[in-house]
Amino acid sequence: MAELLPALKTPTDDEEVQAAADLLRQARVSAKEMESEDFERSNSELEAISSLLTRRVKQNWKQNEHLKLEIKIESGVDQGAPAKFLQIRVRDARHDFTSRLDRRSTGFQWFVSFMASFLEFEQDKSLILLLDEPGLSLHARAQIDLLDTVDRYLSKSRQVLYTTRRPPAFSSGWLWSRPAL
Repeated sequence: MAELLPALKTPTDDEEVQAAADLLRQARVSAKEMESEDFERSNSELEAISSLLTRRVKQNWKQNEHLKLEIKIESGVDQGAPAKFLQIRVRDARHDFTSRLDRRSTGFQWFVSFMASFLEFEQDKSLILLLDEPGLSLHARAQIDLLDTVDRYLSKSRQVLYTTRRPPAFSSGWLWSRPAL
């Protein structure tokens, strides 16, 4: 949590921390609320952003439609001292279990982090989105889902540039022909 609070005010290069800060910003949870002992006030906002992120992931992640994301602030111990942690859990209704997001596949973690940040930068229409090897850790079907997501939500209202080393036969081709705005 120590590195998350500054990221709420100033962007960071740490992608995991920035994605978490973007989620909290979307949930309208302030650094002051994070530091207070009364988390009940921010709980409804965290539940709302959990619902929004779950909807977006389910709309765009076709691999498992039975997932739900739960974002919570949990108390724990860090190096012997009491600490608070932003915890993202994945509930899988098909298999009836939950797990921490960081225990899921690298590709799924990346996709959820992208969607969390995506919710934040989707609002900025002046943004030029530069993606270097987007979804590199995703398997082929999930990469197609990602490119479809970028096309559906972002490339219609702003310029999107991405690099890839994939052969053209595996690229959807939609970005190559889209004119710059």
